Parts: sequence; structure tokens; C-alpha cells
Amino acid sequence: IKQTRKTLEIMSKTKLKIENRKGEVLFEHERENNTLRITLEEAVRQKADLSGADLSGANLWGAVIKDILIVGNIGSSRSYTIIYDTDKGIMIQCGCFFGDEKEFVANVAEKHGNNNHARDYLAMLDFAKVRFGIASEKKSES
Repeated sequence: IKQTRKTLEIMSKTKLKIENRKGEVLFEHERENNTLRITLEEAVRQKADLSGADLSGANLWGAVIKDILIVGNIGSSRSYTIIYDTDKGIMIQCGCFFGDEKEFVANVAEKHGNNNHARDYLAMLDFAKVRFGIASEKKSES
């Protein structure tokens, strides 16, 4: 007679909440090995309204967020784009894409060329730079 032992492993889940400056919960996500990145990606995937989200001082992938801009109903997916001003530069979450400014511009060019969506995305990026007080490279060179 063979006897086997089943081991029950208890996994701990972490619930993270994204709140506005008043402390109201805008979005929450619970899962094993949860991180701010996973929670933000899930919020974007579910098209959560993160207007007024208080993410100041958050540590995002080793970068400290100085400011955040959420732009909705833009581009080919007509979804929300989150633009982070971090100590490591601008980072952008747009649909399934997450990357820095140069990667975003290359991704837009590859997917949209110079169509209306591309122009909207690039105008959004220019607006974010103005909002964050970052001079655009074109203006800096002249």
C-alpha cells in the first residue's frame, strides 16, 4: 500500500488600492505577488477611471513618480493612457504598451505611421511635457 501526503500551500494575497487625494478608493486589485505595476495595468485593462489618482511619491519599477497625467478616449483603442513623469524620464502606459518616451514614439510610428491616431498620440505626449514642465527637444535645439 502506497500512501501519499498532500501538502496544502497557503498563498498570501496582497490587495492594493489606488485612492484619490481625498482618500476615496478609485480602484483596488488583489492577487498573489501583487505590485503597483500589476495593479495599474489591471486598472488600465479594466478602463478604470483614475482621474485624481494620488500616486505621488510611488516607486514604480525603481523610478520615483513626480507627476502623472491620465488622458482618456484617445488613439486607436479609444482608451486611457497614463503618462508618468519620473526621476528616470517620462514613462507611458497605453493599452498593452509600457515603456519610455523613445519606445512610445517608435511604437506609434510603427503602428500608425503619420495617421490621425499617431498625431493624437504625439500631441498628447507634447501636452504631457508642457504639463510636466519638460522642454521638448525641438524647442531646446533652436
